[in-house]
Amino acid sequence: MTESLRILLENLIDYAGLFPPAALTMEPTVKNYDAYRRGENAWLLARLVMPVARLSEFEAALAQLPLTSGATPAEWRLTSPLGPNIEADVAKILDFNARHAAPTGMAPSVTPPPSTMITPAIAIESVEMRAANAQEIRAAASQIPKELQAYFEIPLSPSNDLQHSLAAIAEVGARAKVRTGGESPEMFPSSADLAHFFNLCTRTGVAFKASAGLHRPVRGEQRYTYKPDSASGIMHGFLNVFLTAAFMHDGMSEEDAAQLLDEQSPAAFLWEEKGAAWRTHCIGNKQLAAARKSFCLTVGSCSFAEPVDNLKSLGLL
Repeated sequence: MTESLRILLENLIDYAGLFPPAALTMEPTVKNYDAYRRGENAWLLARLVMPVARLSEFEAALAQLPLTSGATPAEWRLTSPLGPNIEADVAKILDFNARHAAPTGMAPSVTPPPSTMITPAIAIESVEMRAANAQEIRAAASQIPKELQAYFEIPLSPSNDLQHSLAAIAEVGARAKVRTGGESPEMFPSSADLAHFFNLCTRTGVAFKASAGLHRPVRGEQRYTYKPDSASGIMHGFLNVFLTAAFMHDGMSEEDAAQLLDEQSPAAFLWEEKGAAWRTHCIGNKQLAAARKSFCLTVGSCSFAEPVDNLKSLGLL
């Protein structure tokens, strides 16, 4: 793997196995995340998406995992969608984090004595919620402590004033969340709408995560669900989305960005040691790394194995 591709993919996927179309139960979701974070492709993995309403289920499933003996304490990073009662959910999160913090005096990176049985340190790092407008964003943000990074999912529909919503997100120090797909064709934003969203994010200085419909590396046709009779449609590719965002962070126009999002040929992408390219556009590793660190952050995916397998099928992994 070239360095440019690794930069684009590192810590990319927030695993959301509980959510459609996978919609797994808690036990396999927890087992999967535990296996992925120990596996050879753990560098692709970011957080586990765990709703506040299901934290007690999560703790019960976690208790069924075998404890690690004589190993480095493991960190579990979580992001939690909130319910309608923000104040109550935040209180649950703060209590949860206090109970699952690393043992006093032992940082997660410190190796304990060989005889020690290790329970992983777990932290809910961020919260996520939907907001229809700037007023809702400001009201919700006032109830969230600064120690929790907030993500606001805002609609790309014409009825929503994107610029004002993003300005409010910037004002409260939060981040945006954009839905890039779903279980039916109307849930997929157009390439032009996504390019416009990225452009507004760059202008307002707002970082974002994407969610849903990004199982393929490159744009193409795929079934909407895992059901045998599921309909198919054209879905965005996560390489298209995150490379486009990085290019726009570096100054690409909306018009060119929409064309890059529409690209369906894997051969149109070039991944080299010092940078990446799409057709006549080039970007260096420094610019890629800056965009991934501070602009285009992660994608929530109900599957980790599928994106990995699709990368392998293209010879990229």
